[in-house]
Amino acid sequence: MKLVESGALSLALASLSSQHRDMRSVGYHVLHRFEARLGESKMATEKQIWIHFISLIKRGLNAATSNKTCLKLPSVVTLFLARAALILINPSHIMYDPISNFLL
Repeated sequence: MKLVESGALSLALASLSSQHRDMRSVGYHVLHRFEARLGESKMATEKQIWIHFISLIKRGLNAATSNKTCLKLPSVVTLFLARAALILINPSHIMYDPISNFLL
């Protein structure tokens, strides 16, 4: 889970609120690749959290739009998702339980 631990996943999530379509496209591509890598991962418990996290994002995007373009998300949403990803990698974080309960 180097992508998560390095903060790159949070950066990709934050890019979804960019004014530039190409930047959002890169963010969506990173999320797609991350989801593909999760399928190949052997870490069962960690993997389930991230599969659920990505599926929540995908379901929200599908509900928000019928076409598959690079939808610009509100900054407050992407900031929450980026911070939540950073919190979910650290089970000892004070906000881990509230965030995981909210998302799961």
